[in-house]
Amino acid sequence: MNFRPQKSKELELNLTPMIDVVFLLLIFFMVTTTFDENTELSIALPEVQSAQVKEETLEVVLSISPDGTYYINQQQLKSNNLNDLSQAILENAKEKRSLKLLINADAQTPHQAVMTAMEAASRAGISNVGFAATVTGE
Repeated sequence: MNFRPQKSKELELNLTPMIDVVFLLLIFFMVTTTFDENTELSIALPEVQSAQVKEETLEVVLSISPDGTYYINQQQLKSNNLNDLSQAILENAKEKRSLKLLINADAQTPHQAVMTAMEAASRAGISNVGFAATVTGE
């Protein structure tokens, strides 16, 4: 009878399957993650150092206050919906589709209000749209 002590095998910890599972979980979470989309973008008016003043007469000036209220040629509109805004632009344009619409929006105005104004101008058939900028001192 042979009673020699048996050599014990060293236990090895195989990390390869565990690393595979961790990478699969990482890929799964990266693919299924959704990010919140901001519905309101903050914009700041562009600033210029110097500006050349054109002697062009602007027929329609559309001002937008920080709370989203629309003013056409300094007169407040009763409603802020798209159809009323488009109709008011048409009335002030007096069938002159080639005039320039100047959008004068406050820096704190929601981006959606500016986009609504641009859509109303498009519906009114006005394609020449400009934006007001703040001139900074030199």
